[in-house]
Amino acid sequence: MSYVKLRALYNYLNSFSLKDRINVLGLNQDRADVIIPACEIYLTVLKCANIKTIYVPTVGMVDGIIQTLIEKNSSTVS
Repeated sequence: MSYVKLRALYNYLNSFSLKDRINVLGLNQDRADVIIPACEIYLTVLKCANIKTIYVPTVGMVDGIIQTLIEKNSSTVS
């Protein structure tokens, strides 16, 4: 994801209240409150390090661990 795209996403998300990020955008309650500070951290790091793009995983860490465990255990069950 580019700095420009992340900045635009941040501005879009930040235009909603916490309640609207949950109700209108459908974000999980436990994520809706941390997404703005997380974007600010990433934007600051990108800007200070003069980085133009950042790699974004398609799944969250917990989802990735569960997926890996399922794949690992399903191959041993067969």
